[in-house]
Amino acid sequence: MSDIKMTQNLHTHTTMCDGRDTPEQMVERAIALGFDSIGFSGHANTVFREACELGDRLYPYIDEINRLKGAYAEKIKIFLGTELDYYSAGCMPEGVFDYSIASVHYTVREGELVSYDLSVEHSKDAIARLFGGSGLEYARAYFETMADMPRRLSADFVGHFDILTKYEAKAPELFDTGCHQYRKMALEALTAVREKYEFFEVNTGPIGRGYKPAPYPQPFILDEMKARKCKLLITSDCHNSKFLDRGFGEAVELLRAHGFDEIYKLTDRGFVGMKI
Repeated sequence: MSDIKMTQNLHTHTTMCDGRDTPEQMVERAIALGFDSIGFSGHANTVFREACELGDRLYPYIDEINRLKGAYAEKIKIFLGTELDYYSAGCMPEGVFDYSIASVHYTVREGELVSYDLSVEHSKDAIARLFGGSGLEYARAYFETMADMPRRLSADFVGHFDILTKYEAKAPELFDTGCHQYRKMALEALTAVREKYEFFEVNTGPIGRGYKPAPYPQPFILDEMKARKCKLLITSDCHNSKFLDRGFGEAVELLRAHGFDEIYKLTDRGFVGMKI
């Protein structure tokens, strides 16, 4: 286990979107952990207006995070962010956020919304009804959406590059992440995304929620990220303040094992590197 002291998490969700804790509770937890900064990344609105989005809470969210910035200025640095989805293009105000995350959660197939992190049952049903029973075609639709994301979104870093592997430990029958076709699709998508984006997150969310013992992305993707000189930051995609720093040590050790010696954090001067 690494002994590096992590001091920031930029991927957090609160009761103002689909998290369990209020923004202030999340701030208090960050202070208790010794963080020097925290970022809030409420789910951006999309054309679908799903329940997990900020929705009508968008401007109250902005106001609350800005209030907390002032109230806790002497204890911790707070950043106002949002997690954009592929389908968030044109749905959010510009010029109000300190940073944003570009993520893929959905694709559309035959007029239906397919969610890649909703449940095993949803994934199985989508594969059977909309992808001809082919898990690889289900994965292809995800990576094609990811590859097209740079055309639609501008953001500061890419979120959970391969979130579709959320259920690989619980339901490995969905698709084979070790096969040549899957890996080719994933790396082609990374090539497309890397043309625009330099920063990517290593997301420990599946560890905290008990889905699998390792973060996103998978090791073979990390190796390609290293080869392409991607810059990485560690987040926990926190929906529960208990897991604000869950898996950070494991993530550091994983990155070291794949040749990374630096991770990044956001400051008033932009992203700066930290040796690990």
